[in-house]
Amino acid sequence: MNRCTPIFRWILIPALALWFGVCAFAADVKLDVSAKRKQLYLGESMVLTVRVSGLKDASIQPDLSRIDNCEIRLLGSHSSHSSNVNVVNGRLVRSSFSGRTFSYEITPSETGNLSLGPVHLPFKGKSLTEPGPTVKVVGVENQEWVRVSVSASRESVLIDEPFEVEVTVALKRLPGRYASADPMNPNNPPLLTLPYLDEDPPGLVGPNVGRLLGQLLVRTRDQAGFRINDFGARDSFGSLFNFGFGSRGTPSRFALTRKDVKLDGVPYWVYILKTRYTPKEEGEHTFGPVLFKGSVFVGVTADRKGKERPIFAVGPAATVRVVPPPDEGRPESYVGVLGSNLTATAALDVQTCNVGDPLQLTVRISGKVNIEKLRPPPVREQDAITRRFRVSDDTIQTERNDGEVVYTWRVRPKEPGTYELPPIEVSYYNLAKRLYETVKTAAIPLRVNDVTVVGIEDVVNIGTNGPSSGVTIGNRETKTVAPLLVSSTGAVRDRIMGTRLHGILALFGPLLFLATLLGIQFRSVLRRRRTGYRPRTAFRRALDRLDDAERISGKNTAEACRRMSGALRDYLADRSGAVDGSLTPGEAGAIMSRMGFDGAPPARIVELLEKHFNAGFSGAAVDIAELGAEIRDAKESLKAIEDMWKSHE
Repeated sequence: MNRCTPIFRWILIPALALWFGVCAFAADVKLDVSAKRKQLYLGESMVLTVRVSGLKDASIQPDLSRIDNCEIRLLGSHSSHSSNVNVVNGRLVRSSFSGRTFSYEITPSETGNLSLGPVHLPFKGKSLTEPGPTVKVVGVENQEWVRVSVSASRESVLIDEPFEVEVTVALKRLPGRYASADPMNPNNPPLLTLPYLDEDPPGLVGPNVGRLLGQLLVRTRDQAGFRINDFGARDSFGSLFNFGFGSRGTPSRFALTRKDVKLDGVPYWVYILKTRYTPKEEGEHTFGPVLFKGSVFVGVTADRKGKERPIFAVGPAATVRVVPPPDEGRPESYVGVLGSNLTATAALDVQTCNVGDPLQLTVRISGKVNIEKLRPPPVREQDAITRRFRVSDDTIQTERNDGEVVYTWRVRPKEPGTYELPPIEVSYYNLAKRLYETVKTAAIPLRVNDVTVVGIEDVVNIGTNGPSSGVTIGNRETKTVAPLLVSSTGAVRDRIMGTRLHGILALFGPLLFLATLLGIQFRSVLRRRRTGYRPRTAFRRALDRLDDAERISGKNTAEACRRMSGALRDYLADRSGAVDGSLTPGEAGAIMSRMGFDGAPPARIVELLEKHFNAGFSGAAVDIAELGAEIRDAKESLKAIEDMWKSHE
């Protein structure tokens, strides 16, 4: 057997140690650098996100010093824990992340391709490096006639914390007697492109764009206004709320709120459009850039005709980050939700028990919070409880009702006596006060009786032959049941039942077996008939339920929302052969995607489910007129999906 020489061992051992150390570091800590935008205009800013999995120490930060031609500002960092489930080619793919997320504001200083890397992470004497993405920076003509800007009321917000996005378009005023006029041609209105108005960004609940623009609709020929995206009235009467999103019909003009301001001492008319959003998930959202394309009046000729000049201007995009509540001050009893007025109550199923008995502990939590994000209180982490009780986390059960979540555990008392189950702490982040608050359940009194545990060493004075009237355990004597005495002559044979009864019992077995076979066959036939019946009648039953929802929408909007959502989910479940109708919007979308259904009708069904699924948890008010229109949209979309389904059969 060959042996390593001393010199070879001195080289091999450090090399292996270094190799395993690098591998362990790479496995524990990973670096990811991403940016949502691929192109931006000079003067704009964007957010660069650096995610470090496996990193907990906030003092360790990535090194961005090698990124040139831009200004870099750290917006903040927070610990992140997420788990996602996606459907890829009909298969569920799970991904998770646990670590720290850093956000940086990047402001380019020149045009061209900007490389946002390399990014380094120094950690324990080693370094990870990522090249980072590349974005294109485009220049814009400098001119004084049009200035466009986009701003958000807050740079970062929490979940369920509303914010506003404001677009302002400043047009230089005409001189002299024409200073009060809008410097736009009513017959040739400029176009404003606001990409975020076409559809709400994922994770945000935005305004009703149709209603918002309907209130701004220009109804006279000589009034100036802006075209916005490609929104236009569907009918010839210019209905206030009837807009064709994405339609290519006659474009409408919209009169935005106008204010008189001075910019750098020069008078301008500033036109303002505000939209309000409420975030429902963590993430990063970009609003813009907003583009201005069209002609404006830059002067007046001697014969009182306006001088027009074509302008292309860009309003730099605004970015809003939806972040979790701060790490600082977060209690161990935090249950992962934000809101207000959270309440918690606790109860045990008995008031008297023995040591070691399994008890059912029930905790009810409610309040103005998103109960879908709620996680169980860490009862097992509260020392005051575990000092006298064993808590089984693997037995926890969760039940979600309207505005309430019920958790149940199995707990066992460890010691006898009369004492209390201590208060259970439940912590959440109060949005109104912007701080963590902890509520406690009331203590629960309990009497726990002692039990006598008998071991084989405790049992004495038992004879192996002959009856015994008692057993001595320790210093006590307890009575026992007397043994059965049998005569030495043996047992006497006797008939327990008659011959006729024997025959009946003998026949009963085959008859029971035959009845069981017939029952199984009958049940199989019923199941096959029911399996074929439900898909055939799913569309008709869904329409009946939608008609019912529309009938009561003016009286009870909440119940109408539930009936509409239930009709859509049950239809998809029956049609696809799902177990039941308790489908989430994501599962509904996955079903239609798996069937190859695409286009506006499936997207509208998912949109309605998503809206009312979230509205049911947030308690948001529902507009009666809007709800009626949504129910009618649901009917039309359902008819189109039913036709798609029939074409696949």
